[in-house]
Formats: sequence, C-alpha cells, structure tokens
Amino acid sequence: MTENSPLCTKEELTRRVQLFTHSDLDGAASVVMAFNAEHWSRDEVTYEICQYSGPKGIDIRVGEYLDKLEAEKEENVEHILLMTDIGPSKETCARIEQMEEWFEEIIILDHHKSTLWAGGEKYPWFHHSGNSACGAKMAWNRFVSADEKKQFVGLAKATDAYDRWVLDSENRERGENLNLLFKFLGFPKFVDEFSQNPDADFESNMQFVLPVIRAGQKRAVRRSIELQLNNSAKDSFFFDKAGRKVALLIADNDYVSQTGEQVLKDFPDVDYVAFILAAPGIMSLRSRNNGVDVAQIAEKFGGGGHSGAAGFPLEELRAAVLAVPAAKLDKLDDE
Repeated sequence: MTENSPLCTKEELTRRVQLFTHSDLDGAASVVMAFNAEHWSRDEVTYEICQYSGPKGIDIRVGEYLDKLEAEKEENVEHILLMTDIGPSKETCARIEQMEEWFEEIIILDHHKSTLWAGGEKYPWFHHSGNSACGAKMAWNRFVSADEKKQFVGLAKATDAYDRWVLDSENRERGENLNLLFKFLGFPKFVDEFSQNPDADFESNMQFVLPVIRAGQKRAVRRSIELQLNNSAKDSFFFDKAGRKVALLIADNDYVSQTGEQVLKDFPDVDYVAFILAAPGIMSLRSRNNGVDVAQIAEKFGGGGHSGAAGFPLEELRAAVLAVPAAKLDKLDDE
C-alpha cells in the first residue's frame, strides 16, 4: 500500500494500471499481454502510445502523467506503472525513483541498446533483456499467467522474430504477417482482435485479406526501389566515413523494414540502408543479420534500436533532405 493512500482494505482500493508503450507491432503486442495479465484486469489498464522523442516522446508523456499524479493526489487508489518496448531517460528514471512510494508496482521492460544503462541494481524495476527478447516477449513472460502462457506464446515468438530482425527464425514469416495486419487494422483494432484471440491471424477473414495486403506491399516496395535506386541519382549511394556503402531512400513509415530487406537482397555490395522518414522526422537504418551494427550509429545521433534496425530523430528535416550525405550521413560511422 502506498504512503499517499489512507488505511483501507484491498477491496476498497481502486487499481489503475498505466501502460506506456511504443507505436509499433511490438508495442501493440505488449498491450495484448498486459490486457491478459495475471495480476490485474483488462478494465484496469489504460495505455498510451509513445515515440522515442518529440511531442509524443516517452519522457514528455511520462512527465505529464507524473505531474498529474502529484497534482491530483487521489485517495484510495493503487497505482501501477508499466512501460514496454520503450525506456525513459536517466532524468525520468530519477524522478520515478523519487516517487516510488506512489506506486504499488513499477515495471519497465525494454530491450534496446540505448537503455542498457538502466537495468540491474540501480533501478530494480527496470528490466532489460539485453536484446534477447523484444518487449512483447518480455511482457508475455512477465505478465501472462502460467495457465495462459501457451495460448499467447505464438504471438510473442512471432513478434519477437519480426521486431528484432531475426531473418532466419522459423517465426519470421508469421511475424511479417502480423505486422501487415497491424498496419492494416491500426493499433487499437489490432490490440482488440488479438487480446480476444492471440491466433486471430489464422482466422478465415484475416487469411482472406493477407494476400491482398502483401501484394500491395510488394508493389510499393518494388516501386520505391525502382524510382530511387534502379534509376538512381548520384546521391542514392554513397560511402560513410568507415568506407561502407550506404543506400539512401526517402520513404513513408509503412514498409521500411520490407524495403530495407529487399534493397539488401538486390544490392549485395550495400552494407546498410538509410531511410529519411518525413512524417515522423527520423532517419531509419537497416542492415543484414550479423552485419553493420546500426544501433551504434543511431546512438551517436540521439537515437537507438537494434543491431539490424535502428533510427534517430532529424531535428531539421528539410536541411537533412537537401544535404544528407554532407550534413548527416557523411558522419555515419561506428569508430
């Protein structure tokens, strides 16, 4: 029981579980696991979708939440704070530590290199997988009861294979299908469908739409590559400071991973792919399994991610688009 709550029985307490999660498939699958948790009910969970930075960045959103808690000082409320597939900054962790007594429980689950500093003794509520498991798989292991783990294990493994860019995993194909459905359904609908049935992608209605979505994806990927690389301008390929060949594309956020995978197949001499994503204002990087560790590159520019898939914010997108190799990408190295 928290210090800020008066003495009362568990039955008299209102439990509020606040979950902050990332905006991708891994974040959505993490919400599914939280909705089917052993120690709280779905009705007690409120989730908020966050980005790594910007107006919807994790630090801003968590800061607003903590401000509200301090301002309202609700009585007879048991607060549980969760974060999945995304981690806050050192400053936000320090503030959470100062407010620990406000919470019945704090659980942060992340696997990105940029938050490796947080796990361990300093913050016992910050759990890091060392990128051995994605956020959803960590949430499956932490939240879901032993009786229901088997029901959700397929969703957890497929999301893990897709999110961590494990191209040779037997679960990768299903992970790609899940991501297609996630893009098609949108975050809330995906969460609703898979919370009720974690194998919803095998239902007849989903199996009907998947080939249509996949065909549209393939056309979009091929068209992007043909327009920007096959009919290439001179700046479509360049070498970074470490002498590695980079393919540069401007893209939307829908098919970045699939486009990156196809570029690396089509151009064996390319070491990694850099995408300018105009809408979120980020640079997204993709490389091969056991290839260039693009997370190390992203961290140099205030971002992070995995060894095969990472990104960082572009503070001045227009300037970056007009002078990418000279102003930004020419600096890319991991030395």
